[in-house]
Amino acid sequence: MATEKRTPQKTPGYASTKVQKNDNFNLPIAMYYDSVYFLELARDKTHEPFTNNEERCLRSALYSGFGFFEATLNRTALGHAQAHRKILPQAEVDILEEKETILSGNGHIVRKTRFYPLETRVSFLTLFLSGKDFNRNSALWHRFIKAKELRDTWTHPKPPFDTWSLTLDKVEKAIKTLYEMLVEISNLMEIEPPSWMMPFDKLVNETRKSRLHRQL
Repeated sequence: MATEKRTPQKTPGYASTKVQKNDNFNLPIAMYYDSVYFLELARDKTHEPFTNNEERCLRSALYSGFGFFEATLNRTALGHAQAHRKILPQAEVDILEEKETILSGNGHIVRKTRFYPLETRVSFLTLFLSGKDFNRNSALWHRFIKAKELRDTWTHPKPPFDTWSLTLDKVEKAIKTLYEMLVEISNLMEIEPPSWMMPFDKLVNETRKSRLHRQL
């Protein structure tokens, strides 16, 4: 059976997502800020109102970090699908919207949901947005895969539950890596990163100062 392979068509241009009535447009930035807030709560050994507070905060930081990352990618993908639907090939529209167009047994055309692994979606979106490959041999990509493996372990936990494997250092590296992934995609597109996405180290420092101020 012959197999055809091609590079995704690059986006025709700029796109913005139409804000729906029930759409919280600030969710990506809120989850980014949440990830660092919970990270700093976990770092604060003097703040222990509950048992296992550090572990709880680390889980929350990790989940929020990936929520921020995927929400940003998904909003971008849907924005381009909406803006360029009439001129993009159907395959690109389907993948952007996480759909698949198939033929049913009775000859009807069916469009159903189709989810792809996160690393596959990142590679596609990078090619689609920039026309360039994300370097999967880079140190950044390998850190991203390690961060994803950490997230998967805690999103789909299986016994034995090794809670000691979830450390402050691992979670901090994971969130910083997700920020750096979005910066690298912007660099490949030759645009500035989103203006709302405060540099990770700066956000950590601002969060620390804000928490210290409230404690005084």
